[in-house]
Amino acid sequence: MIRRLGGRTRLTEPALRVAAAVTDRQVVRGYFERPDEMLRYWFFLLTLLHSSGYPRPELIALAKTALDVKFPDLRGLLPVERQELRYSLDLAGVPTTMPTHAELAAAALDDLLSRSDSLDMVDAYALTHLVLYAADLGAAPLPLDPEPVRKLVREQLDVQIALGDHDLTAELVQCARIAGIRDDPLVLRGLRTLLAAQHEDGAVPSPPFDATIHERLRGGELAGYRFAARYHTTLVTAMAAADHLARQ
Repeated sequence: MIRRLGGRTRLTEPALRVAAAVTDRQVVRGYFERPDEMLRYWFFLLTLLHSSGYPRPELIALAKTALDVKFPDLRGLLPVERQELRYSLDLAGVPTTMPTHAELAAAALDDLLSRSDSLDMVDAYALTHLVLYAADLGAAPLPLDPEPVRKLVREQLDVQIALGDHDLTAELVQCARIAGIRDDPLVLRGLRTLLAAQHEDGAVPSPPFDATIHERLRGGELAGYRFAARYHTTLVTAMAAADHLARQ
Protein backbone atom coordinates (compact mmCIF):
# COMPACT_ATOMS: atom_id res chain seq x y z
CA MET A 1 0.00 0.00 0.00
CA ILE A 2 2.88 2.35 0.81
CA ARG A 3 4.40 1.67 -2.59
CA ARG A 4 1.01 2.21 -4.25
CA LEU A 5 0.97 5.68 -2.64
CA GLY A 6 4.32 6.47 -4.23
CA GLY A 7 6.65 5.42 -1.44
CA ARG A 8 7.44 7.48 1.65
CA THR A 9 4.88 10.24 2.05
CA ARG A 10 3.57 12.54 4.78
CA LEU A 11 0.96 9.90 5.57
CA THR A 12 3.17 6.81 5.51
CA GLU A 13 6.44 8.13 6.95
CA PRO A 14 5.31 8.14 10.62
CA ALA A 15 4.20 4.49 10.36
CA LEU A 16 7.48 3.52 8.73
CA ARG A 17 9.47 5.30 11.46
CA VAL A 18 7.57 3.49 14.21
CA ALA A 19 8.04 0.12 12.51
CA ALA A 20 11.74 0.84 11.98
CA ALA A 21 12.17 1.78 15.65
CA VAL A 22 10.52 -1.47 16.73
CA THR A 23 12.80 -3.60 14.57
CA ASP A 24 15.87 -1.77 15.90
CA ARG A 25 15.26 -3.12 19.40
CA GLN A 26 17.71 -5.76 20.58
CA VAL A 27 14.84 -8.01 21.66
CA VAL A 28 13.90 -8.44 18.00
CA ARG A 29 17.27 -10.01 17.26
CA GLY A 30 16.75 -12.39 20.15
CA TYR A 31 13.31 -13.27 18.81
CA PHE A 32 14.77 -14.82 15.67
CA GLU A 33 16.69 -17.31 17.85
CA ARG A 34 13.41 -18.53 19.38
CA PRO A 35 10.72 -17.69 16.79
CA ASP A 36 7.04 -18.53 17.15
CA GLU A 37 4.16 -18.72 14.67
CA MET A 38 4.38 -14.96 14.08
CA LEU A 39 7.74 -15.35 12.36
CA ARG A 40 6.31 -14.96 8.86
CA TYR A 41 4.77 -11.61 9.81
CA TRP A 42 8.00 -10.31 11.30
CA PHE A 43 9.74 -11.27 8.06
CA PHE A 44 7.04 -9.52 6.05
CA LEU A 45 7.48 -6.36 8.16
CA LEU A 46 11.22 -6.39 7.56
CA THR A 47 10.84 -6.82 3.81
CA LEU A 48 8.23 -4.06 3.63
CA LEU A 49 10.60 -1.74 5.46
CA HIS A 50 13.42 -2.79 3.18
CA SER A 51 11.41 -2.00 0.05
CA SER A 52 10.28 1.35 1.51
CA GLY A 53 13.67 2.91 2.15
CA TYR A 54 14.51 1.38 5.55
CA PRO A 55 16.93 -1.44 4.65
CA ARG A 56 17.38 -4.15 7.25
CA PRO A 57 19.74 -6.63 5.50
CA GLU A 58 21.20 -8.12 8.69
CA LEU A 59 17.79 -8.69 10.27
CA ILE A 60 16.40 -10.07 7.02
CA ALA A 61 19.28 -12.57 6.90
CA LEU A 62 18.57 -13.61 10.51
CA ALA A 63 14.85 -13.95 9.76
CA LYS A 64 15.49 -15.97 6.59
CA THR A 65 17.70 -18.38 8.55
CA ALA A 66 14.98 -18.71 11.20
CA LEU A 67 12.40 -19.41 8.48
CA ASP A 68 14.59 -22.12 6.96
CA VAL A 69 14.95 -23.76 10.37
CA LYS A 70 11.31 -23.47 11.40
CA PHE A 71 9.86 -24.45 8.03
CA PRO A 72 12.41 -26.78 6.37
CA ASP A 73 11.52 -27.33 2.71
CA LEU A 74 8.43 -25.16 3.44
CA ARG A 75 6.87 -27.96 5.51
CA GLY A 76 4.18 -26.69 7.84
CA LEU A 77 3.13 -23.85 5.53
CA LEU A 78 -0.23 -23.73 3.78
CA PRO A 79 -0.18 -23.13 0.00
CA VAL A 80 -1.18 -19.47 0.40
CA GLU A 81 1.44 -19.01 3.15
CA ARG A 82 4.09 -20.22 0.72
CA GLN A 83 2.86 -17.67 -1.79
CA GLU A 84 3.01 -14.90 0.86
CA LEU A 85 6.55 -15.93 1.76
CA ARG A 86 7.65 -15.75 -1.88
CA TYR A 87 6.05 -12.30 -2.15
CA SER A 88 8.07 -11.17 0.89
CA LEU A 89 11.31 -12.61 -0.49
CA ASP A 90 10.75 -10.79 -3.77
CA LEU A 91 10.13 -7.50 -1.92
CA ALA A 92 13.50 -7.84 -0.17
CA GLY A 93 15.32 -9.09 -3.25
CA VAL A 94 16.32 -12.28 -1.41
CA PRO A 95 17.39 -15.11 -3.77
CA THR A 96 15.31 -18.26 -3.43
CA THR A 97 14.87 -21.65 -5.05
CA MET A 98 11.13 -21.58 -4.38
CA PRO A 99 8.73 -21.85 -7.34
CA THR A 100 7.74 -18.53 -8.88
CA HIS A 101 5.13 -16.35 -7.26
CA ALA A 102 2.68 -17.10 -10.10
CA GLU A 103 3.19 -20.84 -9.68
CA LEU A 104 2.60 -20.65 -5.95
CA ALA A 105 -0.50 -18.51 -6.45
CA ALA A 106 -1.89 -21.09 -8.89
CA ALA A 107 -1.21 -23.87 -6.35
CA ALA A 108 -2.98 -21.87 -3.62
CA LEU A 109 -5.97 -21.36 -5.91
CA ASP A 110 -6.11 -25.07 -6.74
CA ASP A 111 -6.12 -25.85 -3.02
CA LEU A 112 -9.13 -23.58 -2.40
CA LEU A 113 -11.00 -24.87 -5.46
CA SER A 114 -10.57 -28.44 -4.24
CA ARG A 115 -12.48 -27.48 -1.06
CA SER A 116 -14.79 -24.82 -2.46
CA ASP A 117 -17.92 -26.39 -0.95
CA SER A 118 -16.62 -26.16 2.61
CA LEU A 119 -14.56 -22.97 2.92
CA ASP A 120 -14.43 -21.35 6.36
CA MET A 121 -13.30 -17.94 7.58
CA VAL A 122 -9.61 -18.91 7.45
CA ASP A 123 -10.09 -20.03 3.85
CA ALA A 124 -11.83 -16.75 3.02
CA TYR A 125 -8.76 -14.86 4.21
CA ALA A 126 -6.56 -17.26 2.25
CA LEU A 127 -8.57 -16.32 -0.85
CA THR A 128 -8.22 -12.57 -0.31
CA HIS A 129 -4.51 -12.81 0.46
CA LEU A 130 -4.01 -15.04 -2.58
CA VAL A 131 -5.60 -12.44 -4.87
CA LEU A 132 -4.08 -9.36 -3.25
CA TYR A 133 -0.52 -10.66 -3.26
CA ALA A 134 -0.81 -12.28 -6.70
CA ALA A 135 -1.79 -8.89 -8.13
CA ASP A 136 0.55 -6.86 -5.90
CA LEU A 137 -2.43 -5.24 -4.17
CA GLY A 138 -3.95 -4.37 -7.53
CA ALA A 139 -0.84 -2.79 -9.05
CA ALA A 140 -0.27 -5.71 -11.44
CA PRO A 141 -2.53 -7.93 -13.57
CA LEU A 142 -3.82 -11.07 -11.88
CA PRO A 143 -1.59 -13.94 -13.14
CA LEU A 144 -4.39 -16.50 -12.80
CA ASP A 145 -7.40 -17.75 -14.72
CA PRO A 146 -9.91 -15.09 -13.62
CA GLU A 147 -13.08 -17.17 -13.91
CA PRO A 148 -12.54 -19.52 -10.92
CA VAL A 149 -11.25 -16.55 -8.91
CA ARG A 150 -14.40 -14.57 -9.70
CA LYS A 151 -16.59 -17.53 -8.72
CA LEU A 152 -14.90 -17.92 -5.33
CA VAL A 153 -14.86 -14.18 -4.67
CA ARG A 154 -18.56 -13.80 -5.51
CA GLU A 155 -19.53 -16.72 -3.29
CA GLN A 156 -17.47 -15.54 -0.34
CA LEU A 157 -18.51 -11.89 -0.69
CA ASP A 158 -22.16 -12.91 -0.55
CA VAL A 159 -21.47 -15.01 2.56
CA GLN A 160 -19.45 -12.36 4.40
CA ILE A 161 -21.96 -9.57 3.73
CA ALA A 162 -24.66 -11.83 5.18
CA LEU A 163 -22.50 -12.59 8.23
CA GLY A 164 -21.77 -8.91 8.80
CA ASP A 165 -18.00 -9.43 8.59
CA HIS A 166 -16.88 -5.99 7.42
CA ASP A 167 -13.21 -6.96 7.39
CA LEU A 168 -13.61 -9.76 4.85
CA THR A 169 -16.27 -7.80 2.97
CA ALA A 170 -13.78 -4.98 2.36
CA GLU A 171 -11.00 -7.33 1.27
CA LEU A 172 -13.35 -9.23 -1.04
CA VAL A 173 -14.66 -6.02 -2.61
CA GLN A 174 -11.11 -5.11 -3.59
CA CYS A 175 -10.46 -8.66 -4.79
CA ALA A 176 -13.58 -8.47 -6.95
CA ARG A 177 -12.21 -5.38 -8.69
CA ILE A 178 -8.81 -7.02 -9.16
CA ALA A 179 -10.49 -10.10 -10.65
CA GLY A 180 -12.32 -7.92 -13.16
CA ILE A 181 -15.79 -7.87 -11.62
CA ARG A 182 -17.15 -4.47 -12.66
CA ASP A 183 -20.31 -2.62 -11.56
CA ASP A 184 -21.70 -5.78 -10.06
CA PRO A 185 -24.74 -5.40 -7.74
CA LEU A 186 -23.05 -7.67 -5.18
CA VAL A 187 -19.91 -5.52 -5.09
CA LEU A 188 -21.96 -2.35 -4.82
CA ARG A 189 -23.93 -3.94 -1.97
CA GLY A 190 -20.65 -4.69 -0.24
CA LEU A 191 -19.55 -1.07 -0.57
CA ARG A 192 -22.88 0.22 0.73
CA THR A 193 -22.62 -2.17 3.68
CA LEU A 194 -19.20 -0.79 4.57
CA LEU A 195 -20.39 2.80 4.27
CA ALA A 196 -23.37 2.08 6.50
CA ALA A 197 -21.11 0.49 9.13
CA GLN A 198 -18.85 3.55 9.51
CA HIS A 199 -18.69 5.23 12.89
CA GLU A 200 -18.95 9.01 13.22
CA ASP A 201 -15.18 9.41 12.89
CA GLY A 202 -15.18 7.37 9.68
CA ALA A 203 -13.71 4.19 11.16
CA VAL A 204 -15.23 0.81 10.35
CA PRO A 205 -15.53 -1.77 13.16
CA SER A 206 -13.77 -5.11 12.91
CA PRO A 207 -15.57 -8.38 13.77
CA PRO A 208 -14.26 -8.37 17.40
CA PHE A 209 -15.67 -4.88 18.02
CA ASP A 210 -18.15 -4.90 20.91
CA ALA A 211 -20.29 -1.78 21.36
CA THR A 212 -20.92 -2.64 25.03
CA ILE A 213 -17.21 -2.71 25.82
CA HIS A 214 -16.68 0.44 23.78
CA GLU A 215 -19.30 2.35 25.78
CA ARG A 216 -17.85 1.55 29.20
CA LEU A 217 -14.20 2.34 28.47
CA ARG A 218 -12.63 5.74 29.08
CA GLY A 219 -9.35 7.55 28.43
CA GLY A 220 -6.38 5.54 27.22
CA GLU A 221 -8.23 2.25 27.42
CA LEU A 222 -10.92 3.61 25.11
CA ALA A 223 -8.36 4.96 22.65
CA GLY A 224 -6.53 1.63 22.63
CA TYR A 225 -9.72 -0.33 22.09
CA ARG A 226 -10.93 1.96 19.32
CA PHE A 227 -7.66 1.40 17.48
CA ALA A 228 -7.31 -2.35 18.07
CA ALA A 229 -10.92 -3.18 17.22
CA ARG A 230 -11.19 -0.97 14.12
CA TYR A 231 -7.85 -0.20 12.49
CA HIS A 232 -7.54 -3.19 10.12
CA THR A 233 -11.09 -3.06 8.81
CA THR A 234 -10.82 0.71 8.37
CA LEU A 235 -7.59 0.25 6.43
CA VAL A 236 -8.92 -2.43 4.07
CA THR A 237 -12.14 -0.44 3.58
CA ALA A 238 -10.09 2.59 2.57
CA MET A 239 -8.10 0.41 0.17
CA ALA A 240 -11.28 -1.00 -1.37
CA ALA A 241 -12.87 2.44 -1.68
CA ALA A 242 -9.74 3.96 -3.23
CA ASP A 243 -9.50 1.09 -5.69
CA HIS A 244 -13.17 1.47 -6.57
CA LEU A 245 -12.81 5.20 -7.21
CA ALA A 246 -9.60 4.72 -9.22
CA ARG A 247 -11.36 2.31 -11.58
CA GLN A 248 -14.38 4.53 -12.26
